[in-house]
Amino acid sequence: MAASGFALAWAVGGMFTASAMAPWVMGLAYNVPPVRLKGWPYLDVLSESINNPIRLALGWLAYYFKMGLQPGSAAQRPEALHRERGFMVCLVVCLVGFVVLTFTSIPVLCE
Repeated sequence: MAASGFALAWAVGGMFTASAMAPWVMGLAYNVPPVRLKGWPYLDVLSESINNPIRLALGWLAYYFKMGLQPGSAAQRPEALHRERGFMVCLVVCLVGFVVLTFTSIPVLCE
């Protein structure tokens, strides 16, 4: 299954393939002995904090690639990105989530 995912990622490009392989490698390091980072509290958190930006980058790359393939796309003229409704909705949702969570106390996280 990983090989088919890497083959599809290769169709997008080399950088996308490298980005797609990184979570797979991190997953092996996280779950498979002898390394199994899951068993070491600080390394567990550190490995997950490395994985999350990689997943975010893959999502943005995929969305931007999809947007770039459309005729007359704003990805081909970046000065018009503010006219892409889906892109702006995603941006606003992320921004609002960030601001709300920045000022919200979540007691479970403090335990």
